[in-house]
Amino acid sequence: MTLKQVFALVILASVFAIFSVLPALSDSPIAHAQDSGGEKKKEGEKKPGEEGSGEEGEEGSGESAESEALSDLIRENLGDLTAGTATLDGTLLTVTYSPEAVREEAEWIGKEGSEHIRWSRSYYFSGENKGHFLFKPRYKGKVKIETTIHYQWINRGGHFMILSHVSKDGFYGSNFGVHTVSQIGKKKLKMRPSKFKEHKRDPSYWLDRTTSQKHILVVDSLKKELKTSFSGLVNELDLGKKPLEGGRVGLRWDDVTFRVHSITVTGELDREWAAKVIGGKPRSEEE
Repeated sequence: MTLKQVFALVILASVFAIFSVLPALSDSPIAHAQDSGGEKKKEGEKKPGEEGSGEEGEEGSGESAESEALSDLIRENLGDLTAGTATLDGTLLTVTYSPEAVREEAEWIGKEGSEHIRWSRSYYFSGENKGHFLFKPRYKGKVKIETTIHYQWINRGGHFMILSHVSKDGFYGSNFGVHTVSQIGKKKLKMRPSKFKEHKRDPSYWLDRTTSQKHILVVDSLKKELKTSFSGLVNELDLGKKPLEGGRVGLRWDDVTFRVHSITVTGELDREWAAKVIGGKPRSEEE
């Protein structure tokens, strides 16, 4: 056999070996990855549109859709929940009361009523002698009440309370913006005096009656705390292991003459109560 014949046989053997390997290469994972653009799907990963992918194509949960529908219904009917100027941000309801709104919405508690109120266009109203009223909306969780009060006359032993979480189970509040108060169940009202020395005496001695005072009361049943602020001084109260979950807000006074210049309430709306008032119930209640 000549050298040329040997060389030709080597070339033919090489070509045969290459073609015999090609089918195996076409079945390899590398070949499949190249055919799909080089992407290899990770284990457990879902493509957009597949169930559970979290992207377009997945249906939203029934609870979130129901909650959003209820929020829209509440926004459309805020006038049924309060006479004040109200906004709803998620579950957070903010109500600012005008004099007319206070007059329309206030529910008087006990024998004393609106005969102890004098209405004015230059300020909200002036209260005298004795009174107690509640606003309509019901809140739960955290509630913030901001008021601007101008005290005019205070008899020794008198009180002016801002109340929150008022229900058949009791209430929390502040007295003259510096003392914390609470009444739970059938127990007697408890008042915890301010920790600041200047407020230890009767308010008739230290309360400035020549100018308005801003009071801020924050009751947070989730954090189990109450804070009342007066002139930047804050007093606190631990609400204990089982605080009141929520309720209404209002004012209560005795042996005091004052003028109210502003009232704003911000808190988590009791959505179950709101749904019943406006006639729309969550699906879970209907079933």
